[in-house]
Amino acid sequence: MDHGFSWQSANPEHFNPVFSAAGFSRALLERLDAQGAPLETPAPRLVDGFPLHAAAGHACEPALRFLLERGSNPNIVSSVEDAGKAAPLHTLGHSGNSHKPEAALCARALVEFGADLSQRDRFAHTPLHWAYAEGAEILAEELIRLGSPWLTDSVGNTPSGLAEVYCGFAEEEGRAWPRNTETFFDPLAAKATLDRLAALPARVERDALANALPPSISAAETVAPGRRL
Repeated sequence: MDHGFSWQSANPEHFNPVFSAAGFSRALLERLDAQGAPLETPAPRLVDGFPLHAAAGHACEPALRFLLERGSNPNIVSSVEDAGKAAPLHTLGHSGNSHKPEAALCARALVEFGADLSQRDRFAHTPLHWAYAEGAEILAEELIRLGSPWLTDSVGNTPSGLAEVYCGFAEEEGRAWPRNTETFFDPLAAKATLDRLAALPARVERDALANALPPSISAAETVAPGRRL
């Protein structure tokens, strides 16, 4: 039951019910959609993006998938240029929820519906850049497995390079990096995360190679073709 609620009664400049629901509830989105609420209206004033950005930023995969199923553009750019011209995959990468396992599911859903892994924001950052910048290892690994390219941003940073930059910022400010750790900066934890992130592309490539081999051939045998180890 809607208990008399109508999305049309809301003032979109101050409250967009679709945008709010996208952050936590597929069921509520379905109710709003049944009422005829537009699913790609911009966020209310002082908030950036579209409902798909809200779902990505909160790593709410059920709501995000519903919006995609209903035709939302997976590459839609945030409505305020100064906020970064971010697509939902960018928002997913630099949100505080990027470390959650659900973030990888969101990335998979977005790519399934046509999200561009090489799309750049106003800083020329790809989604993979943002996942690295946040130290979000699970999401970064998923993006690489999905085919994310290894590109440089507007100042020449690779994803690993950007991770080092953001880690340095965090150390200067005394705050945690990655964001899912303690509230203070831990040099050893940060260094370990940087090392794992740097090794991710090669590890994913090795895993893909091993999975592609016939069961009778080991990955080690590919080191020296034609020779048995």
